[in-house]
Amino acid sequence: MGLKAIILAALVVTVHGQCPALSGACRCAPSVYEPVAIICQNAGSLQNAIQAIQAARDIPIDSLTILDTAIPTIPANAFQSFTILRLVLNRNTLQNIDDQAFNGPLLDSLIELDLNDNNLGQIPQTGIPRLRNLRKLYLNRNRINQLSSTAFNAFESRDLLLKLELAGNRLTDATLGDATVFRPLTLLQELSLETNSLTSIPSSALVNQRNTLTNLNLGLNSINDVPVGALDFPVLSSLSLEFNGITVIPPQAFQGVPNLQFLYMTGNKFPSWAPEMFRYITQLKTLGIGETPISVIPNNAFMHIPNLIRLEMSEAAVDTIERGAFQRTPQIQAIVLNKNRLSQVRADFFEGLNDLYSIDLQGNRIDNVQPLGFANLPSISHLDISYNLLQTMPSDVFLNSFLPQPNDRRVIYACGVVVIALALRGDFAVMKQL
Repeated sequence: MGLKAIILAALVVTVHGQCPALSGACRCAPSVYEPVAIICQNAGSLQNAIQAIQAARDIPIDSLTILDTAIPTIPANAFQSFTILRLVLNRNTLQNIDDQAFNGPLLDSLIELDLNDNNLGQIPQTGIPRLRNLRKLYLNRNRINQLSSTAFNAFESRDLLLKLELAGNRLTDATLGDATVFRPLTLLQELSLETNSLTSIPSSALVNQRNTLTNLNLGLNSINDVPVGALDFPVLSSLSLEFNGITVIPPQAFQGVPNLQFLYMTGNKFPSWAPEMFRYITQLKTLGIGETPISVIPNNAFMHIPNLIRLEMSEAAVDTIERGAFQRTPQIQAIVLNKNRLSQVRADFFEGLNDLYSIDLQGNRIDNVQPLGFANLPSISHLDISYNLLQTMPSDVFLNSFLPQPNDRRVIYACGVVVIALALRGDFAVMKQL
């Protein structure tokens, strides 16, 4: 047994040793980060779950997860005497929470509360507001169709909450409520309003988060426009506008997010690549812009985002990559162009990209790869050319690429091709249809 395996085995034994013996529908699921992690599923009732974890009453619990258990109401003193850092109650038909539900150590110990996939009709105004150290609150996929202007006013942890998720509810511009709804959450950094029915960016509701918000998810709404001034978050690093109806974004719209590093815009309606859109977000590291009608990646596509590390452009309409396009992003590490309309790989596509480790061209129409098409890529370790029209490739196609690295795995996927003859470090290999 290798040294790493021995250390891992010892670590697992140590971790398991910290989790007590449980009964019924509950079991320990420890990890390095959560040595005492308990999962209860199909327990029948909250009372049954609590009874099954009695052995952990005097042990600090890193996480308690109760799934698929009928808990329409969390009664008073439900978790009395338990110390829990993270509590997950998913798919439990939860509708009501008693104001005394979290009495005991939980009032101070609970940092993260996950109530996804329940039947809550509003931001709970009983029980949760009494939690004193709550940092993360997940209320995704409930039935919250209205946010009262005072929804968070009574929260004792309103000055501590860092992350709030309200995805998959029934929020509209009107039912989002008063512009002051999020105002008490003065340290909020991450907010998800994904999969609702918003038609505009809720700028006025996030005035108090101007200097704290780092991650904003507005994907899967009905937002058609991104007006200049709507995004005024100087420290925002991640923004999702995926699967809205956006056709154009003026460059000045991103002027208020100069530190943006991750931008996800897949599933919109951009008719063509607009290089100027990225003029003011020069720190961008990851760009997702797949499932659009864009057919050409122009030479100047990345002129304003030279620090790009990852491009995700699956299922678009790309049939042309102009010469020198990717050379504008010398640090790029991953290019994902699966399910587009490319018919060939030219030798200049990836030329000089010394940090590029992953290329995904699966599901295009490629029937020709030029000599040196994937050559001289010192970092490349993953290539997917499956489900194209290739029959042969030149013998020098991988020259000075896929170089051996200690403890590294190098993978080429070529499923669905007829026959490919290729040279890899001078060794002749044949990949047949899989």
